[in-house]
Amino acid sequence: MRKMSETGSRCTARQGRAPQGRRERARLTTGFTLLELLVVLAIMLLMAATFPLVLDRVLPGRRVTMATEHLAVAIRDAQARSIAQGKAVSVQLAILTHSFSATTHATFTDWNGRPLSTLVLYPDGSATGGQLRVVDGAHRSTLVLSAITGGTQVDEH
Repeated sequence: MRKMSETGSRCTARQGRAPQGRRERARLTTGFTLLELLVVLAIMLLMAATFPLVLDRVLPGRRVTMATEHLAVAIRDAQARSIAQGKAVSVQLAILTHSFSATTHATFTDWNGRPLSTLVLYPDGSATGGQLRVVDGAHRSTLVLSAITGGTQVDEH
């Protein structure tokens, strides 16, 4: 039997009372359907599958940045030791780069492009000037060491 509601629309007589059968109660319960849960699970699996791909692109750049920062800190530490001891301090590039990953490489060259293996820092603040290039795949960074001031500057490419 149909009757008019206060708003003017028709409604059934059953709308005003509590659900009677099991089917009617099941329709009125709230929650997620199995299909909705499967869709969410599939989206999460796709996101988890793409994470290693994104990580592979980010890691080489991060390794280059960390290696360059490591070299800059080591140079500043050697400068401080040189000033404190009042004598020149030599630093081997092989010692500075021993903790780098297998794919990260560093080279030290003078201003003419000749390779150097030792960096010398003097108590007056000067140093063996040159460039430390750090490379990991397509990611590159250059640490420029001033011969006059011993200051460092990082140029990332």
